Amino acid sequence: MSNLLVRRFVQLIPLVLGICLLLYLGRLFGVQELLNALKSLRPRLLAAYAALGGVVFLGYCGRWALVLRSVGAPAPLRRLVGIRLAGDALGTLLPGGRIGGDPYRVGVLYARGAPGVAATAGVAADRMLEVVGNSVAALAYVAVYSATRTADVSLAIVVILVLLLVASLTAVAALWRRRRPFSPVLQTLQPIVPQIQRVVETTKHIEDELARFFGDHPATFVVGLLGSLLIELTIVAEYHFLFSAFSLDLDLPTILMILLGGGVARAVPTPAGLGALEASQVTVLALTANRPDVGFVVGLVLRMHETLWLTLGLIAVSVYGLTPKQLRVRKLESATS
Repeated sequence: MSNLLVRRFVQLIPLVLGICLLLYLGRLFGVQELLNALKSLRPRLLAAYAALGGVVFLGYCGRWALVLRSVGAPAPLRRLVGIRLAGDALGTLLPGGRIGGDPYRVGVLYARGAPGVAATAGVAADRMLEVVGNSVAALAYVAVYSATRTADVSLAIVVILVLLLVASLTAVAALWRRRRPFSPVLQTLQPIVPQIQRVVETTKHIEDELARFFGDHPATFVVGLLGSLLIELTIVAEYHFLFSAFSLDLDLPTILMILLGGGVARAVPTPAGLGALEASQVTVLALTANRPDVGFVVGLVLRMHETLWLTLGLIAVSVYGLTPKQLRVRKLESATS
């Protein structure tokens, strides 16, 4: 019982720290700037933001549908919209970032009849396309900012982005050549952690499915990657209309750095990036415009954006649900079919 209480306490630490950071920022900057932004709200621009947000999300789901069809686990787009909403919501609340909701996406597909390995490969390939697209976009953001501003972007950020892109492309290249990039790493840990043997075997099956996807469907990969880059461009326009709706007139380089800062904040292990998202925007606007107070308002506007999608996602979770019983029944059906 005491161990359980200790674990629960440790799990609450990031949340408590995030709340404390948010309260500190609120006390430091106040809410007057936010009230001014709310008073000057422009409904037409807010509607444009909402429309583009819908386009972005449908783009995510369309890319995923394309991948699933290629790996032999097709699903209707309307179902994928709900599953993606639910998975993103859970990923927002879990410390692993959006990837934390991917097991849920796999589980719902499996519970609704998709082959387990194909469903996992479809989610993994979709996530890899997203990571590659995000990495390329992030480097482009840094390049645009560096070309238009005298201030230099931290070399550490550039190095991390380059390493992430190289690692992603290396994994894709290995799978395209029918090699397994992940299971050998896990196998080196197997003597230390024998319990992961089953994980290693499952990973091999998934890698084989991914290798078939990248090897047999290169056109799908190219279309998915181009789609990812188009989604990134649409996100820039979406955020432009979001900030303009609140009369926050920010130029393109600043918006690009806000996007980059938001991505970094989502990697911080606090539920929904609470506190970290606002702090990242305070830092971005302090460095780019010497206006940390405006950065706090930007962070709160982004918090509204995140809360909207989180609410929709939690509604989707309540609709789709996923219980261990559903997975056991599906596993039994697979074994007897």
